[in-house]
Amino acid sequence: MFRPGRSIKVSQAARALGVHRHTVKHYLQSYQIRNQEYSQIADEELDILVEKFKRRRPTTGLSYLRGHLLQKGWRIQRDRLIASISRVDGVQRVLRKNLTVKRRTYVSSRPNGMWHMDGHHKLGPWGFIVHASIDGCDSTVSLCPITHLDVSNPPHVIAGHRHEGHREQLATDGP
Repeated sequence: MFRPGRSIKVSQAARALGVHRHTVKHYLQSYQIRNQEYSQIADEELDILVEKFKRRRPTTGLSYLRGHLLQKGWRIQRDRLIASISRVDGVQRVLRKNLTVKRRTYVSSRPNGMWHMDGHHKLGPWGFIVHASIDGCDSTVSLCPITHLDVSNPPHVIAGHRHEGHREQLATDGP
């Protein structure tokens, strides 16, 4: 039902199982299943860890920092990490926030002349990936298959889906 290794909220698990959240909490307590406790670390020590990480990877953000610390065995609250980043890397954070992302623009002279294909992984915790293709001329959605996560989302599965028109060019966000 849920991909292994995900931290699923009790309310999400209850909804997926079709039971009340108190029922899930009761079974978690009866089987002595607990959430991992947050690490006890002083702000000064946390600042040192964050500073070391930021020196090696200055452009990465909160998610990468959090994953790095988890890998090292530190489970830190999000608000504490944000405060630490502000203390350690305040100027760089402000500068990065002011950068605008340059988007690619393209013009398609006719229907089926340019397609844009992208994946949506929001349903990944439930085992589904959605891919969509949109005609670059009139923004018509032409392909929207849902792929089950068991196939590990390989490119040949996505490429195997066919459009009903002629494809001359395909624009993607991927590598």
